[in-house]
Amino acid sequence: MSHWASTWAYEQKIKISGRKFVLVALADFADENGYCFPAQDTLAGMTGQDSRSVRRHLAELEVSGFIKRKHRYEQKKRTSDGYHLLAPADRLKPSYRTDDPEAYRTNQPVDRLSADPSDPKDDPSVKKDPPLPPKGNGYRQPVKPPEEKYELPPNPFPMTNSLNVWLAEMCFSLSEQELAVATQTWRESRESRPDRRKRTMGMWQADWKKFIRIYWEIRQRNASGNGHKQGDGGDWDYHRALVAPEKPVDYFEKISVEYQRK
Repeated sequence: MSHWASTWAYEQKIKISGRKFVLVALADFADENGYCFPAQDTLAGMTGQDSRSVRRHLAELEVSGFIKRKHRYEQKKRTSDGYHLLAPADRLKPSYRTDDPEAYRTNQPVDRLSADPSDPKDDPSVKKDPPLPPKGNGYRQPVKPPEEKYELPPNPFPMTNSLNVWLAEMCFSLSEQELAVATQTWRESRESRPDRRKRTMGMWQADWKKFIRIYWEIRQRNASGNGHKQGDGGDWDYHRALVAPEKPVDYFEKISVEYQRK
């Protein structure tokens, strides 16, 4: 199908609408050379006419100089006729740029190397979108480098700003020395029972927060005198077992008493 052939057919001054419709239908089938061979019944179905009217219109179009017919045979049997549109060659297969609506009228080729000042694509002041990444089987999303994992807590354990903010939000008033002792206790506890699972830094920080939370609770209970000794049946034994089961029973009591004296 040639778009330019259809445009040429619409521009022809044919007063009878049925005849012009037949010419447009032929142009819709035509290739770049203006040749096609649709059956008359096909043209009749497209134009809403009977085959007799289509034959009459084809004959008038040939007499008027719009088309030229040629008989076609297949295996010595007559088949549908071939039709050549008698349109200028440049109207059927233009050799110039087709995005200029006035190009085919003036028949002036457009220089592809020169920039069109009216085209915003060639204006350096117009911001252009970045090119899209290629798609297909070879396109892959950029892969982030894998986060480093540790089988044991990092030594030394980095005290980041987010951890210091968390301590302030939880109102855990621990001195630097006491926090260092608690962190060392947490590391020794995890190193004494390694499960050989590698954790990221974020996972170790979450485990450290859990340790400090339980440690602070035990410290506050010991300071207020409401703590429970081992065997009393209270939850002190459960917390101590979670924090540092390898430490002696009075380990946290000694730390608490030592810092209360200071």
